[in-house]
Amino acid sequence: MSQYDLTRAYGLTISMGSECLKLIDFGGASIDGEEHGSCYQWYSYRRSTPEVSKQTDIFAFSCVIYEISTGRHPYHEFEASDNRSHLVEQLYEEYQFPDITDLPLGQLMQGCWHGTFNSMSDVVQALEAADSVSMNAKYGAGTVTKVRKCCCFPI
Repeated sequence: MSQYDLTRAYGLTISMGSECLKLIDFGGASIDGEEHGSCYQWYSYRRSTPEVSKQTDIFAFSCVIYEISTGRHPYHEFEASDNRSHLVEQLYEEYQFPDITDLPLGQLMQGCWHGTFNSMSDVVQALEAADSVSMNAKYGAGTVTKVRKCCCFPI
């Protein structure tokens, strides 16, 4: 199976006390070399060559973490704009990203957006290394105490 639109992590579990968040993504996946159906949202894609790569997946993963942390996707304020894709693309190309200074996992998001990680395995290692992360997300507070891969394919 190949994954092309969010992460090569088919599953990732983040535990917060007794609560557990599972990130699982099969949209845009293909099996045995078949054509993939990648579809990035306007706010989670940064142009690259090739159009779909590990780096674009890692970039999109960071946008998901941002949305989980804030309850809004990156650059949500442009949503009503007819040229939102162009505006956001231009900001991303200039390495201008939403303010993540006070967000949990902010350094991780920054690393994903700036291309620091070469694979989702690197991202998972960074998550695991962050022993615990305080979360004060829009939908509640807690502490990320455990990150676990829950996939049977290498990431």
